[in-house]
Amino acid sequence: MANRQYIYIKATAPTVNDDTLDGYIIDDRWVDTTNDRTYQLIDSTAGAAIWLELPQPNKPKDQYKLSVTVSASDLIVALKTLAGNDPSATDKIYLNINGTIRTVSAATSITLADATNWFNAGAVELATKEIDFFAYAVWDSNSSIVALSVARIPYGSLVSDFSATTTNEKYLGNYANFTATDDVINIGRFAATLSAGAGYTWTVPTFTSLNLIHNPIYETRMINWVPAWTNLSVGNGTVTATYQIIGKRLYAAIELTFGSTTAISGSVDITFPFTRSTTLTTALGQVLLQDTGTVNNLGDLRYISSTIARFFARNASGTYETWSVLSSTVPHTWATTDVIATEYQYSL
Repeated sequence: MANRQYIYIKATAPTVNDDTLDGYIIDDRWVDTTNDRTYQLIDSTAGAAIWLELPQPNKPKDQYKLSVTVSASDLIVALKTLAGNDPSATDKIYLNINGTIRTVSAATSITLADATNWFNAGAVELATKEIDFFAYAVWDSNSSIVALSVARIPYGSLVSDFSATTTNEKYLGNYANFTATDDVINIGRFAATLSAGAGYTWTVPTFTSLNLIHNPIYETRMINWVPAWTNLSVGNGTVTATYQIIGKRLYAAIELTFGSTTAISGSVDITFPFTRSTTLTTALGQVLLQDTGTVNNLGDLRYISSTIARFFARNASGTYETWSVLSSTVPHTWATTDVIATEYQYSL
């Protein structure tokens, strides 16, 4: 004879006292119509019954939204229900973390205090710039809970994909709380700004559907940044620099238009917006070296270190093209309205 299974329709959630003494047996189902939850009995012990809450099959499991605020210059990112409330025992959030459904049943947030150069976001290239950060859900095996975290890279799947150093671009918020093998999932993206200097204070913009995303996303918007130059003084010239991270690749563009006080004093280097992972000494991208109104010379941007690239002009005077470093007269004498421009990409 097959085991029977009853489905009980109730107006409340089951308790430990809804047990074998009341006639409930293993695998019985309980539907709480008030809170729209379904439970299955896995232990009917008198006074200690265990009813396992089941995922809701007719609703998306990952029902949440992100709350991003600033208090006393500290950044606070919190995980909320779709109604904007903290998750609770009667209003849980379900997350699929590496194939396992995890539940969030209590207030969950992360605070990044001011006075730290978090993620190197307060460095000269990015300080005072609005940039994108990614929210992560972490299965914290040390505490057996879902924790909330923040990073600048979108592609992490384990804690070990990140850095433990707070000022590193690949830092994962609260890294020290986790184990290297803990699973993580990207659950959204938000914009924020970290100021320069020892204060390193946080601000956030007015959020829209473009700068606050409540679902997994693996790319930034096009972000403005300020490259640092070596042997080139921008003076009253104009620099436009942008980058975008898509997965594990970074795409960047730079254009410098010379002003009357822009000057080159030697071989010209430039910083990357994000540390490059590979060390191949290849050309990263083609460079336009424009003598405005006269000629468009060609060059290349070449890897020098994981944080620095160098501009070269193509020298076609021999049998084969070679590279020549830039100078005040190479590949031409630089003057107002001349242009150095490049687009390039590399692996993070």
